[in-house]
Amino acid sequence: MPKKTFPALVNHHDCETLTTLTVENAPRDGSLGRNRRYRKGANVWRPDDRSDSIFFLRQGEIAIVAGDSEGRELVLGLIRAGEPFGELCFCAPQKRLYRETYARAVVESEAGEVKLTDFMDYLQSDREALVNLVFIYCVRLSDAQHRLEALAQRGAVERLGRLLLHLANTRGIRATKTRKR
Repeated sequence: MPKKTFPALVNHHDCETLTTLTVENAPRDGSLGRNRRYRKGANVWRPDDRSDSIFFLRQGEIAIVAGDSEGRELVLGLIRAGEPFGELCFCAPQKRLYRETYARAVVESEAGEVKLTDFMDYLQSDREALVNLVFIYCVRLSDAQHRLEALAQRGAVERLGRLLLHLANTRGIRATKTRKR
C-alpha cells in the first residue's frame, strides 16, 4: 500500500486554510450533535458549566473570555466561522471537569454542539476529519508558542514589537526586518 503524504504547504497561511475543512467534513444530516443559535451577547457557556462538548462555529464570531481577580473581563481569543472551540480536554466528561471561562457571541452566531464522546467516535471513523483537527491544533500551538516568545522578552517595547510582528505575520502581512544602528 503506498504511503500517504501530507499536502505540500508553501507557507503557514496554507496550513491555516485547512482548518476550515473540519466543519465542512461534519455530517450535515444532524446525526452528529445539534445546531444552536446565539444572539449577540449570549453566552455559549459560563464558568462552572460542564466541559463535555465541542463546538463548531458555522457563522458569526465567539469570544473566549476570562475574568481577573478584580472582576474585569479579558478576551483570550476570538473564534471565527469554520473553527472548533471548547475542546481543551477530551477526557473532561470522564473526569467531570467544568469550564473556567465564558464563551460569548460577539455577533449573532450559529454553532454545532457535539458531545465529546460522540466526537471521539466520529474521529475514529473519519480519518480526514482527524487529520484536519490535528492541523487546527498545530496552528493553535504554533500561535501560542509565538505569543509566549513575545511575552518572554524583558522590555515592554520588545514584547510589543514581537507581538505586533506575530500578528502581522499571521494575517498575511510580511514584515521586513530592520537593521539595528
